[in-house]
Amino acid sequence: MDVTFILNPAAGRGRAGKLAAELPRRFARHGLEAEVRETRESKHAIELARAAAESGSRIVAAVGGDGTAHEVANGLAGTSATIGVVPLGSGNDLAMALGIPPDLDAALDVLVNGRDRPLDLGRFDDGWFANSLGLGFEAQVTIESRKIRHLRGFTIYLAAVVKALTRLECPDLEIRIDDRRIDGERLLVCVGNGPRVGGGFLLTPDADNADGRLDVCVVDAMGRLAVMRTLPKAISGTHVSDRRVSMFR
Repeated sequence: MDVTFILNPAAGRGRAGKLAAELPRRFARHGLEAEVRETRESKHAIELARAAAESGSRIVAAVGGDGTAHEVANGLAGTSATIGVVPLGSGNDLAMALGIPPDLDAALDVLVNGRDRPLDLGRFDDGWFANSLGLGFEAQVTIESRKIRHLRGFTIYLAAVVKALTRLECPDLEIRIDDRRIDGERLLVCVGNGPRVGGGFLLTPDADNADGRLDVCVVDAMGRLAVMRTLPKAISGTHVSDRRVSMFR
């Protein structure tokens, strides 16, 4: 099999599900054999991606958002298959980091005519992450974003920030980075393999997912008003010069 699509039928407000029959036909026009496997529940994409790689599929492509791409990356870790991404989610941060355009036709063209490139993975507990790992406020924003159904794109994450602010907590953390140790209350920690999270926040703007290193953004504890004032800096990536922000690599 040339390409196996791991498709989340709910992604893109159901748009992904409508592609199930269309994708194999599109690739057949290029002389490529393709199949579609639809996810049914959380973590199902991990199993489907692993099975596709073990059956010899050359490319295993996630069709959906960052959650689907995250699971497919976990399923492919340690295999020889190449991961592809067809971004149909709200954030699409991994696709952005890989240079995959948000337009459907353009993203599919990358799968047909693009070249393989390395992709680092970060390790946590018994899993992997391809784009980022967040603690504290960033994690809370992600949780809140999954509850929002009436918005689309980056506005989902802006609304999630407002919701997360209503229950703002700055956890007491012990952070070890190489030979450094950081203790105390922090607003957030973002371990970035790629530059962007939440569809538009450049928390680790210089991160490169093929350089063999992870970038770490640590933000000191702050109140709600300070968070709102710092938000535009996080969108532009200029927060890195703020005295309350520490960057590591």
